Amino acid sequence: SALIALAPCAALAAPLEGHWTFDSDFTDSTINARDGAGAGGANVGANITGSSKIGGGALTLSGGEHIGITGYKGVTGTAARTVSAWVRSAPATNNQSIVSWGNNVNGDKWTFRQQTNNGQAGAIRIEVNGGFNVGTTDLRDNNYHHVAVTFMNDGTPNVQDTLLYVDGVLQAGGANQSNVIGTANNADVRIGQDFGNRPWNGEIDDVGIFSSQLTAESIGAIFGFGDVLDYDLSDSNALLELFDAGDPNDTLEVDGLTWQFVPGGLPGNPGELTGGDGNFSIVLDGDNGSGLQTLAVPEPASVALWSLLGLAAAAFAYNRRRRV
Repeated sequence: SALIALAPCAALAAPLEGHWTFDSDFTDSTINARDGAGAGGANVGANITGSSKIGGGALTLSGGEHIGITGYKGVTGTAARTVSAWVRSAPATNNQSIVSWGNNVNGDKWTFRQQTNNGQAGAIRIEVNGGFNVGTTDLRDNNYHHVAVTFMNDGTPNVQDTLLYVDGVLQAGGANQSNVIGTANNADVRIGQDFGNRPWNGEIDDVGIFSSQLTAESIGAIFGFGDVLDYDLSDSNALLELFDAGDPNDTLEVDGLTWQFVPGGLPGNPGELTGGDGNFSIVLDGDNGSGLQTLAVPEPASVALWSLLGLAAAAFAYNRRRRV
């Protein structure tokens, strides 16, 4: 009989080219050491505040300050990529940039921002000079939202091929204009500013750039892990690597919770974190229900019972030793 080779599930983790947590400074937490530098008057003392979504701090901007990643040109050409961030903006804010790099000529720019000009006002937008793709959710509610844009070259790289996500949900049906993608190896990556002098006004937190197109399940997991468990991008990516390894005997501890791979049968929608009280699970392959779950945390009554049993056993052993 013929053997049928099953294609493996696409990897959910991806190379993290830069990760800026803004917990206490502008440094890059990856091994690439692409540390940021304050620009436009930005400095750690004034612009790293406790108004964070993830971790202990966030980048707080109000008037042209931004962060430059000196020497890092971002993901260029037609290479696959993902940009991820948590952002918060006030109702009165308009066009403002989250992350930008490239060159401000036709097709060469890569600017991820909030916009008011085309389609939904207050929505996220990716633009390449001459083309754009716009989301459908107005973010101007003074609450934190997770935003992401992904891109994979299908042979005819176009800004219409980009995918936009807000709080783990794909944005579909927004305004768009076709144009090629060919991001230039020119300007350094900037966080909170772009070529059109559209500075961010509000908070930006836990920014990451990947050199791969993250899947919808990966984006959903990053949102859920961050929103519910306060996991940053590096934590989330490490858990996605645990899933990719596919070993039920392997575990990973993150902030006191121990996670393991489950080969199938988990409940829930793909990319959606479920559970509570230390017992969580997430489906990362909807075809077979495989994903990750935490090792069960004993109920308080069970913990108390085992503690009493342990004390009783210790007392028995002590009395037995005394009789000998």
